[in-house]
Amino acid sequence: MSRHRRGEKRPLREYLAWYLREANSDFRLWVGTYFGVGGLLLLLLYGLVLRPLM
Repeated sequence: MSRHRRGEKRPLREYLAWYLREANSDFRLWVGTYFGVGGLLLLLLYGLVLRPLM
């Protein structure tokens, strides 16, 4: 992480590989991601589907 300069973007594949390694070693990170994504999907579903029906 430190070898990249400040304005430089990391390759997505490298970031995903690092993230998966971290998530495997830290279960809470994985659970947090799971619930975060699930919550966002529920909010989208609520906004797109349920609100127009009410």
